[in-house]
Amino acid sequence: MKLGNISVLALIALLGVGSLSTGLLHAQHGSNKQQKQSGLQGTGDDRVRAFRGRHRKNGQEVQPATEMTWSQAQQLLQIKTYYAALSPRQIYVEGKGYLSFVFSPNYGSGEINGRTGNARLNSISSIVEIGIKPSSPGKSYLADCTVKGRGPCAGCYFRITGPDGQSELWPVQDSEWKHLLFTVSAGDTDWYTLKLLGPEFTFKSCNITEVP
Repeated sequence: MKLGNISVLALIALLGVGSLSTGLLHAQHGSNKQQKQSGLQGTGDDRVRAFRGRHRKNGQEVQPATEMTWSQAQQLLQIKTYYAALSPRQIYVEGKGYLSFVFSPNYGSGEINGRTGNARLNSISSIVEIGIKPSSPGKSYLADCTVKGRGPCAGCYFRITGPDGQSELWPVQDSEWKHLLFTVSAGDTDWYTLKLLGPEFTFKSCNITEVP
């Protein structure tokens, strides 16, 4: 009778361990799944956005060039052969690009600091206008704009509005420098204007590279 009890107890214990192991495997699998989803979301936040050109006079749209991956963009930027390197210290490159800082007098203020070479925008109504003038019709350009928010901000975004009103968002997740990468596809050689807005943030530069 005692041996039988011991056998039953051993079997119950063994089943319990098996159930516990199965539970841990499920938990680990779920954890890995969550990590994968988080990684994919992060990749989505960092993806290279593609802006269409403005509408042509005949009503046809200029479609965005083939979407560029983050890796492709990094390879192109590493060459550092910029079409226009724009910053608060250099807001205009003849016939290629410009920056314009628009501060709202009614909702806070801003500052362009010559010593640091950064521009601080203290209001969601303040705008950094980015202008690109294509060298010829059909050209595409990769822009790398460097900005920094004040810190984690739930529901806060950097927003860029393109030439035809298309908007793209980047979440403000921390107070580190962030690269906003996007392409612009041109249908003519007139100026293409984009507008960057956000919560309180610091603007450092926007380097424009012609896509081969």
